[in-house]
Amino acid sequence: MTTRPLASLCVITYNQEKFVAEAVKAALSQSYRPLEVILSDDASSDDTFKIMSTLEKQYDGDLKIVLNRNKSNLGLACHVNKLIHSVASGEFIALAAGDDVSMSDRIEKSISFLEHNPAVMAVSTSLTTIDHAGSVIKTTTNTCNKTTTYTLDDYLTDARLHINGPSRTFRRVIPDTFGPLGESCPTEDSTYLLRCFLSGKVAMLAEQLVHYRQHDASMSAPCNIQNLSVNSIQEQYLKDIATAETRLGLDIETRNKLLKRIERNIQNRKHAFRHKKRRGMQFLSWLANKLHRITSKKNH
Repeated sequence: MTTRPLASLCVITYNQEKFVAEAVKAALSQSYRPLEVILSDDASSDDTFKIMSTLEKQYDGDLKIVLNRNKSNLGLACHVNKLIHSVASGEFIALAAGDDVSMSDRIEKSISFLEHNPAVMAVSTSLTTIDHAGSVIKTTTNTCNKTTTYTLDDYLTDARLHINGPSRTFRRVIPDTFGPLGESCPTEDSTYLLRCFLSGKVAMLAEQLVHYRQHDASMSAPCNIQNLSVNSIQEQYLKDIATAETRLGLDIETRNKLLKRIERNIQNRKHAFRHKKRRGMQFLSWLANKLHRITSKKNH
């Protein structure tokens, strides 16, 4: 009987006491073996770690569980770096947010695809988007109609590829090649996606294997996305492209195409941020005028 490779599922949490129990139970219900489940809290100020610790003590299955609590808040990049480079020991690594819910066959189907497609460095699945209460939000933004494999040439176009980060599973060789993310990098999503394309292909499964939660405190909330430093993201892109040149033999022509693509993307993000900021200021001005009129009427 062939022994399958060890996989690490990292549940990354910070102040998610309302949702973390569901996320942990979903992680512990995974059908894939051998699997280590890493429950990691980034120094939450609420009961997130307490809830995880209780569920870990109650678990009586055969999964290996690693419980981690950072002594101080590291931030997303340093937290991810610690888990991938110092805690996780799997040949495959999957990340899960403490407010999302993975279906029990998410890891099994993701790794089966990677095992049968050695040129694919990472695989994501379609998502079912839910709100804070767990109700389904009807959207097709993070889904695809059929399983699709993309190449770096696809990434170089401006077409939307629908490859999401919340459901991603990738090979250990990716962090081993590129090393930790920079401490100022605010996201692991788009940065690891580029790393995977620099190393090979990336696939998207049609099956919806993660319930992706959208709420005001989530990283995907518009107010939080706007706060991401595009300059820090760009710095990480450039560093990883340089690594691909020296370690993976990235040619100059492709490098230049990547630099142009990244510059377009950064400028688009800056433009979108300025547009949203301008609209926000216009709304605040409108609201202030309306409140002034209401107050004036009451005074008269």
